[in-house]
Amino acid sequence: MIKFSKISFVLLMMAMAFASCDKVSPPNYGCMNPLALNFDPDATIDDGHCEFDPSLLRGCTDTVASNYDPMAVIDDCHCRYDNSRTVLVEDYTGFRCPNCPRAAEALKELECLYGARIIPLAVHVSQTFASPENNPDGSFSTDFRTSIGNTYDTEFGNSAFLPNGLVNRKSFDGALPQLHSNWAGLAAGILAQPAEALVHVSVAFDEGTRNATATVDISVLQNLNDAPYRLVVLLSEDSISDWQIDNAATPPRIDGYIHMHVLRDGFTGAWGELLNGGASMAAGYTASPTFNLTLNQEFKAQHCNVVAFIFRDDTKEVIQADYHPVTEH
Repeated sequence: MIKFSKISFVLLMMAMAFASCDKVSPPNYGCMNPLALNFDPDATIDDGHCEFDPSLLRGCTDTVASNYDPMAVIDDCHCRYDNSRTVLVEDYTGFRCPNCPRAAEALKELECLYGARIIPLAVHVSQTFASPENNPDGSFSTDFRTSIGNTYDTEFGNSAFLPNGLVNRKSFDGALPQLHSNWAGLAAGILAQPAEALVHVSVAFDEGTRNATATVDISVLQNLNDAPYRLVVLLSEDSISDWQIDNAATPPRIDGYIHMHVLRDGFTGAWGELLNGGASMAAGYTASPTFNLTLNQEFKAQHCNVVAFIFRDDTKEVIQADYHPVTEH
């Protein structure tokens, strides 16, 4: 684990303080898809609640994608690209963190720019910014923290200051984690590299038992000699309406803020399972392990996604990731 020096930490906190003094127009949440029935032309941040005519077909609308669907009208955000690198971007956040909505917006911009090549995950951590409060009006009473997220926080030290994040859990210039203002440039550099392996998630969901079965198809494209490698499979949830403090909003305490990509649970533990028994994997190696998870009754299955990624056990760096909805919308 890489730690900041005291001087670096002080400089970082000063930079964040100055950034928080900038005047920022408060975001306007709404549906930004012009094909939606409830399209809001004044929206600046998509709230994840677009509603579409059921007769419109959903699928990949990108003609260069390997799973392009010429009949699709609405893009399902799950286009796949042969031999293309993806990036896991983890947004470490908390609902009492006044600057954290800016990081969520930065992650949304990356999704809009790169589509499904960005694998988003919001991890709520910190006793200061994410612990629930016992308020008479019920505000800030939800605890979005998880044991998996707490494990990651202990490893990477994210909650020392928020917001921040990890881009493929890679150290850049000796720094880990990174400020959200740096995510775009770091992600672009990784996406320009050839993929070492491909990961594709498919999900079967039983509405009666609420059991989700995730199959993760893995294809190794380059020799992976830095064994062992591990596979992690997690559950995230979108479109959660809850409280958030936002220093760019008036009033800053928002009831009904839309939380996206929230880490909820795991099909595996925090560090996943060894691939190929911990041995190296040559180009051409394939595997299709399956994992099961019964969804908590509080989670809305139609808003949940399975997130899977492969990482090197020694450096914790992610080499490829994918995600897929638990249910087809």
